[in-house]
Amino acid sequence: MSAYDPQKGASAAIDQAGPARFPADLGSGVSPAGGWAAYRSGQKDLADLALELVHLPEGTRRAHLPLFSESVLKSLQAANQGGQLPAAVAAVTQPDSFAWSPDGRTLAFVGAADGPSSDLYLLDASSGQARRLTEGLNQVTRPTWSPDGLWVVFQEVTSFNGPPGWKLGAVWAAATDHNELRKLYAPPANSIGEAFLGWSAPDLLVVATQTADALQDIRAVPISARFVDPLYAGPVDHAVLDASSQALVFTETAVTGSGLGLAPGLYWLPGLKSPPQFIQAGAWDPLGYSPVLKRFTAAGEQGLMIFTPGGNSLLVKGEAGASPSPDGHWLAGWGPAANPGLRLYQPDGLLLQTLTSSPVSQVLWQPDSLSIDYLAGGNLFRASFPQAQPVQLDQQVDPGSLGWVNPPR
Repeated sequence: MSAYDPQKGASAAIDQAGPARFPADLGSGVSPAGGWAAYRSGQKDLADLALELVHLPEGTRRAHLPLFSESVLKSLQAANQGGQLPAAVAAVTQPDSFAWSPDGRTLAFVGAADGPSSDLYLLDASSGQARRLTEGLNQVTRPTWSPDGLWVVFQEVTSFNGPPGWKLGAVWAAATDHNELRKLYAPPANSIGEAFLGWSAPDLLVVATQTADALQDIRAVPISARFVDPLYAGPVDHAVLDASSQALVFTETAVTGSGLGLAPGLYWLPGLKSPPQFIQAGAWDPLGYSPVLKRFTAAGEQGLMIFTPGGNSLLVKGEAGASPSPDGHWLAGWGPAANPGLRLYQPDGLLLQTLTSSPVSQVLWQPDSLSIDYLAGGNLFRASFPQAQPVQLDQQVDPGSLGWVNPPR
């Protein structure tokens, strides 16, 4: 595993105890403060799975934390010989098992290093020391920080094997600056996983219940009070929250909208409390929100729509996804299988240049917006302004393994 330093124009090897077990960690494990990246290392059998913290760009290792206790390792050994995967292992190996604090100095992660079940831990990047926040619960999953960094909310799971999905315990909040654990609410019986849609205030988390068929029961959950505020019963197909405007956009299909009298398409809840308002008919997936553009995005049959609810919309024809440059001056769009490639647009949708006609698996802007990196055919390319002519930087790069690490601040 290596890190490419654009200032030196070369890749540096990262000091690692083992290979990156989940390449996608290298994108999600980047600290927003810069200089740090976390990922899970280990072999295929998971027996040596550990959390790694490295400082970049030089690639030195600050922490190596084994994630399994002796009791979990014994259960894992039996599972590797044909048994069932231990619940603690299932919890620790979830794709969203760690998250950086808003200030980028503390990593919340799920580990099972102190007993038979998984727990929530905090890792201080400056010292490389970890401390455990929970003990005695069932399995811990999906740590999510409050915007003020004072709480980590997580889902408790009692079983990962019950059809049609997870069997859940409560949703909890763990204080990061003192010893307190709060039970926020118990999910309904038909929940197979609670979806954390985002924070509408530092103390107010908007959640939805994922059932076997749809999302439903969108509600606001305050950490400081013992109540749950219903917002919209649903069901909906997908939902995305813009915390700044308090707008929630969701999609309905023929199945989810039939009982509500809603045609398939895009809808929104202004201010979270109003009846749903229609935006656009059709099938839209995926649905997202861009903080840079301050707009929602939705992919449909004609292309990618970029819009504000109740306002203007832009359709970038033929594209399935888009990534704005950090300064908002450019838009990189990539198409579906029928229209592969990567293209550069102005924010108003004017096509400027085709960077490649090959299928693209990942796109990453440099923070200064002067270069864009992308993966095509397993190779890493960079296009830099003003010419924006692609240059190959590396080859045989795992899809999903790109992450930009800013210098420490």
